[in-house]
Amino acid sequence: MKIHEYQGKEIVRRYGVPVPRGMRAFSVQEAVEAAQQLGGALWAVKAQIHAAGRGAAGGVRLARSLEEVREAARQLLGAPLVTRETGAGGQLVRRLYIEEGVQVQRRFDVLLQLDAPAQCMALAAREAREGAAVARELIDPLGSLDAAQGARLAAAAGVPQELAPQFARICQRLCECGAHSDALRLEVAPLALEAAGRLLALDVRCEFDDHALFRHPEIAALRDLDEEHPDAAEA
Repeated sequence: MKIHEYQGKEIVRRYGVPVPRGMRAFSVQEAVEAAQQLGGALWAVKAQIHAAGRGAAGGVRLARSLEEVREAARQLLGAPLVTRETGAGGQLVRRLYIEEGVQVQRRFDVLLQLDAPAQCMALAAREAREGAAVARELIDPLGSLDAAQGARLAAAAGVPQELAPQFARICQRLCECGAHSDALRLEVAPLALEAAGRLLALDVRCEFDDHALFRHPEIAALRDLDEEHPDAAEA
């Protein structure tokens, strides 16, 4: 089962993964009110659909005024968004996430997913640029990332030395979240270094084991049938 970005961010935040402040919105007016409550002078207006590639498809808009927030929300809500995962017809945008703007210095990608042949979880990390090498560590599905693994991942991904402990801690907490929630996939892409020197999860994608949802009613309640194929939803 997949969930929306803002729902995934709330889940990983509970485990100590830092995320920017944000609020969901189901209407243009709610989007503007969310930006007002968040404050600041820069916001990201983000379409919420169960598909990657939203940014490249125009589903993530930066706004520098409340009027720009209003216009971005007006254009996105109720319109189909076509990404590399939606097919030609796209997916109708029914909800938005309004997030405080972040000045990004560098970007890294972190992916925790099931490695079925190895019968464990695998954590991969890299700098988010073309041609960057991917570092990978196998994780005990009932355990977590140890200090040595975290250090190796940080070094291989090109994380500056002064940020390596912060990076490793985030990876460790992501592993703990995955183990406790029966996740098949947790992806932070990007994990961004912002101007103040913090690493923040700018986008979070989650997929959970359907067969384990009976253990996690709070996650099962996040299911959005509008994002699923009608045949799969009926089944």
